[in-house]
Amino acid sequence: MAHRFVFAWLVLLSVTPPVDGAESDPMPEVYYAAEWGTDRPYFVAASRAITEGGEIDEKLLGPGAGIRDHLRWPQRDGCVRVLTDAIGNEPHEYRATLRSALQTSDWVFIARVTGLVHGFSGVTGGTFLRVEVEEELKGESSGYSFYYFYIPVGDFVVGGVHLCYTNHRYPVPPEIGDRLVLFVDRSKNERSTRNYGEFLWIGNDTGMIVLRSNGDVGLPERLRGEGLPSGANDFLKNLRGLSFQDTSWRVQP
Repeated sequence: MAHRFVFAWLVLLSVTPPVDGAESDPMPEVYYAAEWGTDRPYFVAASRAITEGGEIDEKLLGPGAGIRDHLRWPQRDGCVRVLTDAIGNEPHEYRATLRSALQTSDWVFIARVTGLVHGFSGVTGGTFLRVEVEEELKGESSGYSFYYFYIPVGDFVVGGVHLCYTNHRYPVPPEIGDRLVLFVDRSKNERSTRNYGEFLWIGNDTGMIVLRSNGDVGLPERLRGEGLPSGANDFLKNLRGLSFQDTSWRVQP
């Protein structure tokens, strides 16, 4: 019952026909999470960022000075390149290895990307994703049929300007149909307080590993020097082995 109560606080302001890569089910263009303590949306799709008059929609995005600046910057290699900050300030040792990522996360699962839309969280551009759980390696789902999360990395057009929001700490964003390994905090700490209903906080740049449809693996920077398998099948075999080695945090049957 608790998660149903939390879900009631989450409001989708608008769900319109599929946008920016969504498959059959529409993605929200504007997404509110009331518990974040603001009357502004947590996420605004690029298609809603500019008014009909060609101005930043300040009702949704606030003054939008950062976005306005980005739209004026010179292009390089075909786009305006903006280096984003990682969400949060986790210590370097946090999830520094695949084993520690498993040990410190309350819920670890494999999911498939079923929708995505590009846009802004505050003045930071990125990608808002929808996933469906396929396999749980640790912990249990809250019972929703899908989940959302956001990463501050994305490549899209706003007001006729091609913006490339990049951060070397994150893997290259997934595409619809790719699978992900997600690491979620649920214990009572400052990270887990950002999980609400179907919205997930995946813990900065360390919470997502991409298993691409072509068989490649996309790792966060912290894990790239660990010598992990580069193929999705071998990587999953290694991950499942790690998840059952330590009986103190083994997934319960």
